[in-house]
Amino acid sequence: MVREGDTVMTEWPLRERRQRLQDIVKEKDKIFEVVKHVEASESGEVSKRLEKAVEEDGEGIILKNPESKYVPKSREKGEWMKLKPDYLGGAEDFDVLIV
Repeated sequence: MVREGDTVMTEWPLRERRQRLQDIVKEKDKIFEVVKHVEASESGEVSKRLEKAVEEDGEGIILKNPESKYVPKSREKGEWMKLKPDYLGGAEDFDVLIV
């Protein structure tokens, strides 16, 4: 979410934009939902989430800095990253990821 009415939120951290979205969206099961997320502070938590995603036939997980600002057409290194088992040689070989 980057705008609500006249309020531009590109300078707001992801954590605040996400909270605002959750505050205003009226979810309807299986039709319109805010994507669930989990905050992790250790590589072991990230490893468990990737393993769970793979077990549930997901492609992987996205890691995002909750303090990141929205910058259109930008992929700032270290702010957001996609993590898939194939990037690591397969989920069965995944032991530790340092973020």
